[in-house]
Amino acid sequence: MSRHFTDWFVTGQEELNVYSDLFYGRKMFPDLVMKHKETNKVIVFDAKFKKMRSIKKDVDRSDFYQIHSYIQYYQPNVLFGGLLYPFSESINTVKAHSKSLFGNENNPHSFIVDGIFIKIDMTMPNIMQSEKEFLLRIEELISMATIFND
Repeated sequence: MSRHFTDWFVTGQEELNVYSDLFYGRKMFPDLVMKHKETNKVIVFDAKFKKMRSIKKDVDRSDFYQIHSYIQYYQPNVLFGGLLYPFSESINTVKAHSKSLFGNENNPHSFIVDGIFIKIDMTMPNIMQSEKEFLLRIEELISMATIFND
């Protein structure tokens, strides 16, 4: 992602200390954090290596709450966030991308479930094409979020 999004710092497993002075304080580690080099805008993802068939039970409840916690942590600078999976079938963004957090129009930050479509018998050029399509979807979301959040 850092090679494609050159205007962004892309880090993995950024350590977030929450409630550090309290007995229930803890550390959280989002898998991917993108921070724009010139603005304070942030995009946060958590990668999951579980089968994704675009059905409700594929999104684990704790994973769902975890990424929403990360998104809330980066407020007000977050553009969007989501869960990334290897998809076993093509991605229908209409059913996988929400234009607002929690489906609440008063919270304009998008939440997505996305990733790379991959099958066992795919050739490397097909995998690379799937990766390119994913990066273009993220690029489009950045463009749209920038328009609506500036």
